[in-house]
Amino acid sequence: MTGPGPGQGGVVRGVLFDMDGTLTRASLDFDAIRAEMGISEGTILEYLEAAPEEERRRGFSILERHEEEAARTSELNPGVTEALAGLAARAIKTALITRNSRRSTDATCAMHGMSFDAAVTRDEAAPKPSAEPLLLGAGLLGIPPVELLIVGDHRYDLEAGREAGVRSVLFLTDASRRFLPLADYSVERLAEVVDLVDRLNGPGCCVAHSARRGR
Repeated sequence: MTGPGPGQGGVVRGVLFDMDGTLTRASLDFDAIRAEMGISEGTILEYLEAAPEEERRRGFSILERHEEEAARTSELNPGVTEALAGLAARAIKTALITRNSRRSTDATCAMHGMSFDAAVTRDEAAPKPSAEPLLLGAGLLGIPPVELLIVGDHRYDLEAGREAGVRSVLFLTDASRRFLPLADYSVERLAEVVDLVDRLNGPGCCVAHSARRGR
């Protein structure tokens, strides 16, 4: 676990989580999806948003089919259950911020029994790296961005955090390590997010008490 110590950035009252590649093992084959759509390169969502209406509808139909299959076969990364339970025990609110559809997101959460105080998908806000879904998540939690962390495995999570004023935590994998210079903190295991929150909040910090003092 890397990053500044207590007091550097302020109290943490909420944690935003990315889904694919962070909470769940990355399983979407984006090359296969692009091939089926007839896209040679680039990011799928940004391509579809700019595509003509008929091509856009066809592309989203393909993408959503792949996402729903990924939800049915998804597996949690190690430490997810411990991280969510540890945060709940500390009265730290959580939200899911994902570029996936609402339908596949709800299916994934239901399959693994995950619950969050809020969830923002691409159906509610522009996808990351836009700051919009993080700011919407902050509003739904009732917590200012400066008191949140965003945990993710891609530069989009880190860039969105920077734009929204939310401190970023990179979940380190072989694929994500190249994004480390963009992150405020990093963890090798998701359960370490709880330790990071404890360290940032410092000894004797009571989040529930600070919330009653006018937050």
